Amino acid sequence: PTALVQVFYRPDESFRRATDINPGLERLKRAHAPRLSFHPFPEGYPKKRADLILSKFLWESLRAETVVLFGSGGAFCHNSRHALEDFGAYHLVAGDGLTLVRRKA
Repeated sequence: PTALVQVFYRPDESFRRATDINPGLERLKRAHAPRLSFHPFPEGYPKKRADLILSKFLWESLRAETVVLFGSGGAFCHNSRHALEDFGAYHLVAGDGLTLVRRKA
């Protein structure tokens, strides 16, 4: 299956600086649109990760039914023994930097 990637970010100076020093990010956006999209958090969004994960804004903004949430340090390793699909049978998998939620509903 083709994955949709939605990147949510703080609409402040730190994101602009990150895109300025990483021109590859702009190339990724152009090369993978519309599968890759960027979304600023709204004014007054929850600052704590747990509050954000429970927020109505986040879940209404997600376009897919199966969701993988990463923190800023999370990633899937290309050389891993496990693939994203290996976790599909579970409804919730939680760990450091990664939370997989099987269904939004």
